[in-house]
Amino acid sequence: MKNHKTLSRELAFNALYAWDIKGGEPIPILEDILHVMEFKPKKDAKKYAVGIVKLFSDNTEYIDKEISSKLENWNFDNIGAIEKALLRTAFTEFLYLKPQKKIQAIIDYLDISNKYSNKNTTTFINGVLSHLVENGI
Repeated sequence: MKNHKTLSRELAFNALYAWDIKGGEPIPILEDILHVMEFKPKKDAKKYAVGIVKLFSDNTEYIDKEISSKLENWNFDNIGAIEKALLRTAFTEFLYLKPQKKIQAIIDYLDISNKYSNKNTTTFINGVLSHLVENGI
C-alpha cells in the first residue's frame, strides 16, 4: 500500500496531465479522478493532492518559468505532456510544500515516470529534479 504522499503525488500528476491535454480547471479534474477511483484514498492523501493542484493552479505561470529556467538544452514548450505534468507536480511540491523527505519525493516521481512513460523520460526527470534539489530548493 502506498503512503499518502506517494498516492497524492500520483493523483496530482494525473490531474495536471489531464488538464494539459484537455484544458479546463485542474481542481475539478482532480475531483473527477477521485470520484471514479475504485478505492477511495484516505483524507490525508486527498488533502495533499488538492494542495499540490491548487498551488499549481494559483501559480501556473511562475512554476512554468521556474521549470523553464532549470531545463538545460531543452525548451519547455517542446517537452511532452507527461514530462510537463511530472515536472509541474514536483516543482509545485518542492517550491511550496517543501517535502521533508526530498529523496523519497524524487523516487516517487521516478516511479510515476516509469509507470506512465519510458526510461528516457525517467532519466530526464531524474536529472532535472536532482539538479533542483542539489541547488537548494
